[in-house]
Amino acid sequence: MRTENFVKDQNLNNDFFDLKELVDLKERLIKNLEKTPFYIDHLAKTKYICKYVKTELEKDITKYNNQVSSKTDIYKRNLILTNDFEDILDLGMLIALVFTDLCVCINHYFNAKYKYEAMYSLRQINVIMIEGYKKIYGFNDKINNSLWISKIKPLVEKEYDQLNKEFNSILSDIQEIGSNGTLNNVFRNISIHYDIEPIKVYETFVNIKIEDVSSNFKNVIPYISLFGKMHHFMKQLISELTIKITECQKDIIESSSIYENRDIQ
Repeated sequence: MRTENFVKDQNLNNDFFDLKELVDLKERLIKNLEKTPFYIDHLAKTKYICKYVKTELEKDITKYNNQVSSKTDIYKRNLILTNDFEDILDLGMLIALVFTDLCVCINHYFNAKYKYEAMYSLRQINVIMIEGYKKIYGFNDKINNSLWISKIKPLVEKEYDQLNKEFNSILSDIQEIGSNGTLNNVFRNISIHYDIEPIKVYETFVNIKIEDVSSNFKNVIPYISLFGKMHHFMKQLISELTIKITECQKDIIESSSIYENRDIQ
C-alpha cells in the first residue's frame, strides 16, 4: 500500500481562505480567548450562589408550608425559577467551554508549521465538535433527552416567547450541522481510541493531504459560528431569567414585611 508520509507538505496552504475571512476569524478567536474565560468564571460563581439559594428556599418552604399558603407559593415559584436558572447556567457554561476549547485548537491550527501539527489540531477540533454536539443536542434517540430539547425548548416556549424565533433558527442550524457530514465520527474514534493496530492509525492520517486538511477545516467555520450564536442566546436567556428571579425575590421581601407587620399587630 503506497502512502505519503508525515514530513511532506510541511508548509500549510491557506489558499482555501479569503485573506479578509482569515484575518476576521483570527481576530474573533483572540477576542473570545480574552473574554469568554472570565464569563465562564462568572457562571461558575453564580452556580455556587444558586445552590445556596436553593437550599435556603427549601428550608423556607418547609418552615412556612403549614402556616401561610400564599407565602409558601411565592417560595415555591422562586425555587422553580432557581431550578430553571441552574439548568440554564449548566448549558451556558458547557456551550462557553466548547466554544473556547474550539478557539484554542483553531488558534493552534493557524499557528502550525508542519503537516502533523495541522492534522493533530484538526483531530482535536473534530473531537470537540462531536462531543460538544452530543452533549448539547445528541443523535437519533438521544435528541429528545438532550439539554437543548428537554431543558431549553420548553422553557423558551412557556416563559420567553420573545426568544422563540432565535431559538428555532439555532435549532435549524444545529440539525443542519448534524446531517450535512460536518461531523466525522470515524475520524473522532481513531483520534480518541487509536487502534489495536497502530498501522491503521498511521494509514488513516498519513494519507490525508495538506489540501484536504485545509479543505476539511473549512467545515469548522459554520460550527464555530453556530456556537457563537448559541453562546449569545444563552447570555440573553440568563439575563431574562435573572430579571424574573429578582422580581420574585422582591415578592418574597414584600410578603415577609406584610406578615411581620401582622405579627406585630
